[in-house]
Amino acid sequence: MKRVLMLLTMLVLSLSMLFTPAAQAQGGGYAPENTARLRMVHASPDAPPVDVVIADRLVFRYVRFGDITFYAPLAAGQVNVKVLTADANRTEVINTNLDLTGDTAYTLLAVGVATNIEPLVLVDDNSLPEAGQAKVRFVNASPDTPAVDVAVKNGEILFDNVAFKSATDYKTVDANRYNLEVRSAGTPDVILDVPWVGLRPGSVSTVFALGLMNGQPPLQAELKLDRRSWFGPGQGSGKQRPFLCKK
Repeated sequence: MKRVLMLLTMLVLSLSMLFTPAAQAQGGGYAPENTARLRMVHASPDAPPVDVVIADRLVFRYVRFGDITFYAPLAAGQVNVKVLTADANRTEVINTNLDLTGDTAYTLLAVGVATNIEPLVLVDDNSLPEAGQAKVRFVNASPDTPAVDVAVKNGEILFDNVAFKSATDYKTVDANRYNLEVRSAGTPDVILDVPWVGLRPGSVSTVFALGLMNGQPPLQAELKLDRRSWFGPGQGSGKQRPFLCKK
């Protein structure tokens, strides 16, 4: 009899685990539809490496200039984000509260020079394009670079008049390799060549302009693959540099 009761108890426990909601089974404590995703971009050219503390928890450690982290899953709602220098001083350079919506991806950039770092929060549309297409946007995170146009070399302007601390909407294009030019807005003057930009079929990408137009580190373009069709949402690798173009 005891053996039968033990077997019944084990069966009930097994069934309860089988039908536990996914988020609870994974230890998240909240349902997937109430999960947001947040990544960090260190875009302050003269600032030291930083740590990122979210809701009093160290989430990203030792993020250096030019680093683009993976997406961290977070519960939807208001969350406090602190960015601290990753040294013994632990100087706080950003302290901001973000309102996060479920099933939404965000990018937090630390922009500006070290004496005046600011947060720039972007909402990332990681919905996939149709077959054979790619989505791409451009972010101007270079403190001393004026408004720019981004064009295909000998072709159309993809994004126009993108000022510092601005991000474009995503544009859907044919999946291909592109030679791009960053120009002073409204002029043919090229300030940065960005050759061989690979936009893969079914991908979502962001091109970040980082660095300084007149200083060190020099103006450069970083391509980040945000999502691709065989990844789940926000599951691209933490830091990808298919190209690195400097002035």
